[in-house]
Amino acid sequence: MSRAVIVDQGVIDGQPILAVSYLEPEHDWDSGYAVFSQPPDSSDSGEFIHLDCFLDQHPEIGKGLEVAREHGEAIYAGTSWVPSNG
Repeated sequence: MSRAVIVDQGVIDGQPILAVSYLEPEHDWDSGYAVFSQPPDSSDSGEFIHLDCFLDQHPEIGKGLEVAREHGEAIYAGTSWVPSNG
């Protein structure tokens, strides 16, 4: 089954991905990931995109997904992905 990632409007509009979050999926279709072009807040809007399609479009995000899955959140620190609490 294909899983979806939540993508904020900034990333959809072509802004760079600066943050990734991961929560344990609640549904079979959910990957647990959300990606953001800015720090997330309650007013963010976005879309669900198939994870495989998103990775085809943004292969550079792979490491960010790994870090987020291990630590819950990851931020892009200019040259690498790091835990948001680290």
